Amino acid sequence: MISVDDLDTELLSALRHNARISVSSLAALTGASRATVAARIERLVASGTIVGFTIRTGHETRSAGVRAIVMIEVLGKLADRVADQLRGLPQVGRFTAPTANGISSPNSRIATLLPSTRRCTGSG
Repeated sequence: MISVDDLDTELLSALRHNARISVSSLAALTGASRATVAARIERLVASGTIVGFTIRTGHETRSAGVRAIVMIEVLGKLADRVADQLRGLPQVGRFTAPTANGISSPNSRIATLLPSTRRCTGSG
């Protein structure tokens, strides 16, 4: 298996979401040239990183999907800012935060991707 860089990761993510996406669309999405995108996909296939392209049926996409519980530590004064940023993430399914008495209360919806939470100012 080859080493995968940020561009490869972006391409793999886009192809997981839509295996039929065009090379032109992938180039526009990633900022790479069409030739670079085509060469990267060929390399990923040749190395066995990509072993095939497929479709998902409506039944499969309506299943429970992937769920995760993410706990982050927030600097005290920035708690409201971080909560607002998390609420703005489309991947967030449910968001809970501790209250003054220590009991969690649902404020929104959460279970999302770590890179998105790391970009929130004040989270650690």
